[in-house]
Amino acid sequence: MNKNRQLRLELLDSITYNEDGVSRDIVSQKPYTFVAVSVDAPDATGNPREIIGYGFSKVCYPDVFDYHTGVSIATAKAVHDVVEQMWAL
Repeated sequence: MNKNRQLRLELLDSITYNEDGVSRDIVSQKPYTFVAVSVDAPDATGNPREIIGYGFSKVCYPDVFDYHTGVSIATAKAVHDVVEQMWAL
Protein backbone atom coordinates (compact mmCIF):
# COMPACT_ATOMS: atom_id res chain seq x y z
CA MET A 1 0.00 0.00 0.00
CA ASN A 2 1.19 3.51 -0.76
CA LYS A 3 2.82 5.06 2.35
CA ASN A 4 0.95 8.33 1.79
CA ARG A 5 -2.40 6.52 1.67
CA GLN A 6 -1.49 4.39 4.69
CA LEU A 7 -0.67 7.50 6.75
CA ARG A 8 -4.00 9.08 5.77
CA LEU A 9 -5.92 5.98 6.81
CA GLU A 10 -4.08 5.84 10.14
CA LEU A 11 -4.93 9.49 10.81
CA LEU A 12 -8.58 8.90 9.97
CA ASP A 13 -8.64 5.97 12.39
CA SER A 14 -7.02 8.13 15.08
CA ILE A 15 -9.67 10.81 14.57
CA THR A 16 -12.49 8.27 14.54
CA TYR A 17 -11.39 6.63 17.80
CA ASN A 18 -10.44 9.90 19.57
CA GLU A 19 -6.86 8.93 20.31
CA ASP A 20 -4.55 11.21 22.29
CA GLY A 21 -2.61 13.69 20.23
CA VAL A 22 -5.29 14.01 17.54
CA SER A 23 -8.23 16.39 17.69
CA ARG A 24 -10.88 17.63 15.28
CA ASP A 25 -12.81 20.89 15.43
CA ILE A 26 -15.97 21.26 13.36
CA VAL A 27 -17.82 24.41 12.34
CA SER A 28 -20.91 23.78 10.24
CA GLN A 29 -23.58 26.16 9.10
CA LYS A 30 -25.72 25.48 6.08
CA PRO A 31 -24.31 25.25 3.32
CA TYR A 32 -20.71 25.35 4.64
CA THR A 33 -18.64 22.92 6.74
CA PHE A 34 -15.16 23.66 8.06
CA VAL A 35 -12.91 21.14 9.85
CA ALA A 36 -9.55 21.65 11.54
CA VAL A 37 -7.52 18.54 12.39
CA SER A 38 -4.69 18.90 14.90
CA VAL A 39 -2.00 16.23 15.22
CA ASP A 40 0.94 16.10 17.64
CA ALA A 41 3.87 14.66 15.71
CA PRO A 42 7.65 14.84 15.95
CA ASP A 43 9.57 16.76 13.30
CA ALA A 44 12.72 15.51 11.57
CA THR A 45 14.87 16.25 14.63
CA GLY A 46 12.48 14.47 17.01
CA ASN A 47 11.12 17.63 18.63
CA PRO A 48 7.35 17.64 19.23
CA ARG A 49 5.33 19.75 16.85
CA GLU A 50 1.63 20.42 16.36
CA ILE A 51 0.46 20.12 12.77
CA ILE A 52 -2.90 21.60 11.85
CA GLY A 53 -4.74 20.78 8.64
CA TYR A 54 -7.82 22.53 7.35
CA GLY A 55 -10.67 21.23 5.21
CA PHE A 56 -13.70 22.95 3.77
CA SER A 57 -16.83 21.78 1.98
CA LYS A 58 -19.84 23.53 0.52
CA VAL A 59 -23.13 22.19 -0.79
CA CYS A 60 -23.95 23.38 -4.30
CA TYR A 61 -27.53 24.18 -5.20
CA PRO A 62 -29.80 22.15 -5.78
CA ASP A 63 -28.19 19.49 -3.54
CA VAL A 64 -29.60 19.06 -0.04
CA PHE A 65 -27.39 19.97 2.92
CA ASP A 66 -26.27 16.95 4.97
CA TYR A 67 -24.15 17.60 8.06
CA HIS A 68 -22.44 14.19 8.10
CA THR A 69 -21.51 14.25 4.43
CA GLY A 70 -20.07 17.74 4.77
CA VAL A 71 -18.03 16.72 7.81
CA SER A 72 -16.74 13.61 6.03
CA ILE A 73 -15.60 15.57 2.98
CA ALA A 74 -14.03 18.39 5.01
CA THR A 75 -12.29 15.90 7.35
CA ALA A 76 -10.78 14.04 4.39
CA LYS A 77 -9.46 17.33 3.01
CA ALA A 78 -8.04 18.31 6.42
CA VAL A 79 -6.30 14.94 6.79
CA HIS A 80 -4.84 15.36 3.30
CA ASP A 81 -3.51 18.77 4.37
CA VAL A 82 -1.92 17.28 7.52
CA VAL A 83 -0.26 14.48 5.56
CA GLU A 84 1.15 16.91 3.00
CA GLN A 85 2.63 18.99 5.83
CA MET A 86 4.10 15.88 7.49
CA TRP A 87 5.85 14.84 4.27
CA ALA A 88 7.26 18.37 3.97
CA LEU A 89 9.01 18.17 7.37
